[in-house]
Amino acid sequence: WMASSDPVLADLSRRFIHRRLPAVTYLPRYPAPAALEAWGEATSRWVIEMGLAGPGEALDAASYYVTADTARHSAYDASDPGIAMLARDGTLSDVGSAAESAPIAALGDGEEKHYVCHPKEVSPPDGP
Repeated sequence: WMASSDPVLADLSRRFIHRRLPAVTYLPRYPAPAALEAWGEATSRWVIEMGLAGPGEALDAASYYVTADTARHSAYDASDPGIAMLARDGTLSDVGSAAESAPIAALGDGEEKHYVCHPKEVSPPDGP
C-alpha cells in the first residue's frame, strides 16, 4: 500500500511502516462539533500543502487523519469474573465482597480521557 496510487493510503501506510504515528492531543472534555470542524479544516489545509489531495477532496482526505474519541479505564470492574481471595478456612470469595466496599467501588469509577489524533505536523486549532 505504500506504493498505492491513492496518495492518502500511500502516505498513511508509509507513516505506519516507518512508525511516524499520529500525535495525540488530550482535551479536558470531548470536542464540540465546531472544534472538530476546526481540526478538519486545519488538517485539510495540511493535506493540500502536502499534495495529498486537491481543494475539492481535502476535507474528505483529512477525515482519514483526524479522529476524536474518549478512552475509558478503571482499576476494578465488578462485572468481570472478579479477583478471588483465598480465606484462611480455604474458601474463595471475591475481593469486592471481602473488602470494604467504598474503596473497591472507587476503583471501579474509572477515568475518561478525551483526545484527538492528528498528524504531528498539524497544530491544535485554537479552543479545541
